[in-house]
Amino acid sequence: MKLLIDEEPIPLLPSLVHLVGINGALVMQQVHFRTRISKNIRDGHKWIYKTYEDWTKELRERISKK
Repeated sequence: MKLLIDEEPIPLLPSLVHLVGINGALVMQQVHFRTRISKNIRDGHKWIYKTYEDWTKELRERISKK
């Protein structure tokens, strides 16, 4: 797909933004993405681990690519 600007898009659902705001939607989308690609499984459930600093850095990098 050809985009207007040559950069990676951040997928956000408008209905989720409406429910939890843009910041909440960004965090929830990243948690969902990380859970889908996670190889960590315990008791049949996937899980992820990131420190507050890791999340802050990742989200700032995603937002600053605008």
